[in-house]
Amino acid sequence: MAATPVYGFPYATVADAPDGPAQELGLASAVETKFVAVDAAAAALLPATVTSTQVTSGTTTSASYTATLTGGTACGVAFVAPASGKVVIVNTVQSSNSGAGNSFCAIHVRTGAVVGSGTDVLASSDDEAHTNTGTSAFRFSVSRLLTGLTPGASYNVQQEFKASSGTATFSRKHLFVDPKFA
Repeated sequence: MAATPVYGFPYATVADAPDGPAQELGLASAVETKFVAVDAAAAALLPATVTSTQVTSGTTTSASYTATLTGGTACGVAFVAPASGKVVIVNTVQSSNSGAGNSFCAIHVRTGAVVGSGTDVLASSDDEAHTNTGTSAFRFSVSRLLTGLTPGASYNVQQEFKASSGTATFSRKHLFVDPKFA
């Protein structure tokens, strides 16, 4: 058997005894080994998916966005922007309100690796929020493609909450930041 000069893939020559299955297996194994190495190298170049989960219920009566909940904690996580400068952020929460008011859960993205601090990149807003009206608890996810990030720079994202009236309750909170789907 001879081998290709760059990757060393085996191939049959005229001098080799014919053995199609063994020769095909040798080539297939060599190609698979190379693909495993290439996959590992490519994965090392991609930033990691990061998540934050907080299941403890918390409440707020705040009419403006806050990361502070009574009895619970907001999800927050730092991430590094990929070469594309884009990430997908999925904000999931279960919410309800003590009355007929709305409960809101939005994301707040800032520069830097310290969750809850840094310069605003995307401030919490009703347009980006999970919204639920009334006393029935519903769990929703809101996805956001965030673009224009500086590749290699650190950022952080945190959930923030508010109630239009009454007491809003938030539980089963989860943030998912993925640079691979962007």
